[in-house]
Amino acid sequence: MTQQSISSENQEVLKLSWESVIFFALFHFVALLAPWFFSWSAFGVMIFLHWLLGSIGICLGYHRLLSHRSFQVPQWLEYILTTLGALAMQGGPLFWKEASIFPTTPLIEEAHWTKIKEYYLNNAPKQLSVEKKD
Repeated sequence: MTQQSISSENQEVLKLSWESVIFFALFHFVALLAPWFFSWSAFGVMIFLHWLLGSIGICLGYHRLLSHRSFQVPQWLEYILTTLGALAMQGGPLFWKEASIFPTTPLIEEAHWTKIKEYYLNNAPKQLSVEKKD
């Protein structure tokens, strides 16, 4: 087997973003308290926010509007859709726009790194290795 490297020659050292690690650890710890504070009205709000932030903010706002420019809206509506996407904590608008301009390969390996490098790493790896069978 040979190994093919993608991107630059100099490899940067990965560093954890401790602010992000602590934030997401606390976020998940608070989520573990949910059974003691459950209510059906809060469950309904959660389902609504999941739809609003995921479907409208991420899929419509970030993906269709910012990444692909599939449609045009007034600037005030673009700001609202971008804010909804940012509230979903799936990366910032520039991160999504950059991903559409500079697509990376291999897709599956990069999809995994997308979340990790956005949340936990200050310096994402610039070099990915792909093993090819001869």
